[in-house]
Amino acid sequence: MEIKKGKGFTLLEVVLGIVVISIVTVTIVPMMFMFTKNTVDPLFETKANFIVSDLFYKLKQVSYDEQSDHNGGQCRCGEVIYSKAGELICNSDCTAVDKFGPDDITSMINGSIIGSEKNQLSSIIYNDVDDFDTKKICSNSSIKTNYCSNNVNFCTDSSYCMIEASFFLSQFDSSSGDAFSQLISRLEDDNELTYSDAQYKHFYVKIEVEPYTYASIEFKKVKLFVIDPSEQVMEFSFLKGNY
Repeated sequence: MEIKKGKGFTLLEVVLGIVVISIVTVTIVPMMFMFTKNTVDPLFETKANFIVSDLFYKLKQVSYDEQSDHNGGQCRCGEVIYSKAGELICNSDCTAVDKFGPDDITSMINGSIIGSEKNQLSSIIYNDVDDFDTKKICSNSSIKTNYCSNNVNFCTDSSYCMIEASFFLSQFDSSSGDAFSQLISRLEDDNELTYSDAQYKHFYVKIEVEPYTYASIEFKKVKLFVIDPSEQVMEFSFLKGNY
C-alpha cells in the first residue's frame, strides 16, 4: 500500500511568513488609527466651534463690569461724574481682580429653580465678563464636584480651572426668549446640533479674564479655550471695553 506524503511548510517558510505578517501589521495598523482619528476630528471641531460661537456672543452681550450700568446708562466703573448742578452721579470703582467671578452662584444649583426662572437668574448672576471666569466658578464646591476638572495639562497649581460645556448650556437654554437664547436656537437649527449634556459630555471650557491696558485705556482681556475629548484645544481671545 502506497502512502502519500502531504506537503507542509518548512521551519524557514514559517519564520518568513511570520516576519512578513509582522511587517504588514506594523505598517497598516497605525494607518488605520490615523484614518479613524481624521474621521473623528472634524466632528469634534464642529462641536467646539458651536460652543465657541455660543459663549462668544454671550460674552459680547454682557457688561464690562458689575459696577457699570448694565442698561447702557451714563455710569461706568472707575469714573467720577457730576451733574451740571454739582451733584455726584457716578463714583464706583471697578471690580478688583480677586473679586472676579459670579456674584452669587449658590442658588443656581438649587434643583427647585428651573425653566424661565433659572434663565432669569442666570442673566443676573452672569451679567458681566468677569462672571464667566471658570476658575472662579469652580470655587463653588458643588459645581466643582459636578462639572469641573483640574486636568494638569491645562490647569496650574492643581486648581479646578475647566468646566464642562454642558454647564453653560444648562444655564442658558433656548426657552428664555432672550437674544442669546434665540441665537442658540438658530445655531442648533443651522448645525443640526443640540446643546445636550450627552453630546458635549467630554468637552471642557476654560475662560480667563484679566485686566489689560492699551494706549492708557483699561480693558478686560477674555481668553476662551475649548478642549475637546482628544484634548485638542481651540483658543480665542478678545478685549472688552468699558463702554
